[in-house]
Amino acid sequence: MPKVPIPITPDMDPNVQDAIKAINRVGDWKGKEVTYKRVAEGITNPTWELWVNNKQHVFLKIPGKGTEKFINREIVYKADVAAGKVGSGPAPLYYFPDTHACFYNWLEGYYTCRWAEAWDLEIFNGMVDAMKKFHSSGVDLGLKSNAFDHCWQMIKLAEEGGGIQPYDLDGAKILVERIEKAFHKAGMDYKPCHNDTYIINYMWNPDTKDCKMIDFEYASMGDISYDLAIFSTDEFYEDPQDVMIIRRYFGKDDDLWFARLKLMKLLSDVKWGMWASVQALSAEIEFDFVRYNGWKFARYRSHLVDPRVEYWLNLLNGKSTFQKLPPGYGRMMYWKQWQKEGKVK
Repeated sequence: MPKVPIPITPDMDPNVQDAIKAINRVGDWKGKEVTYKRVAEGITNPTWELWVNNKQHVFLKIPGKGTEKFINREIVYKADVAAGKVGSGPAPLYYFPDTHACFYNWLEGYYTCRWAEAWDLEIFNGMVDAMKKFHSSGVDLGLKSNAFDHCWQMIKLAEEGGGIQPYDLDGAKILVERIEKAFHKAGMDYKPCHNDTYIINYMWNPDTKDCKMIDFEYASMGDISYDLAIFSTDEFYEDPQDVMIIRRYFGKDDDLWFARLKLMKLLSDVKWGMWASVQALSAEIEFDFVRYNGWKFARYRSHLVDPRVEYWLNLLNGKSTFQKLPPGYGRMMYWKQWQKEGKVK
């Protein structure tokens, strides 16, 4: 087995070279045997499983090519540290600020969640609880960037870069503007947010019944309803599960938070659809981003036809379902006769 520093040869794959360069920088591993294997997880960064002297089990994440356009790695590190402190995620083991390569102790006993886990009530509760634990950490990540900022950024990058633009993108932009105005009117609830509560970003330990979140790439100070919405739309949840999300998170039913969740689901699919459009321009990961864009916009369209969308917007805007109408409204012919007869004033 190779010992640190591990030799690098020109014929090696560039991703392998990046991993070895990161491994060779860990001073504690000098002279130790390190084996590495590519991990087929995630759709943003190349990741690796490492063994040090056949004893220490480590996870290595190398920033994906082109992701510097929309990911602030210093904020990612802050989020990792915060998550580690409150137990909602793994704490960084080693981190190099210049390359942003980050090492973590392997989460022994945990496995990556898939969509089947999203339908297990115990795991569902664990995932919601993990989100709430991070939201309640009290840390200030130093970056106030909400879901709308992310969405507009992806639309701009896709348009400027020549990425795929769905036929109804102009209409989606109008709806995003309306949702944004409604949220600002109702008030944004800024807390540390993960902003990518995709199913594979949850790890479950069946023995301890503990759930952790990973990959805080898009973390920022944002509105928590966005985390809840990404979680819901990615897991293909609809009304019954959305009600359960609100009840689990807040301990009760809440019409306003339900409306916020529902509107953010629309925004989420637009944002991540356009993210896929951007990723398709430069990502070197084996993943069909064009299909992902179509998938997200298809789901956006399925939710767009919900007749309650306008009601939810009105709820956030403080517009009542009812209104005070003038006397005799809708029956003026009879009203005038009743006035003559002295029955009404």
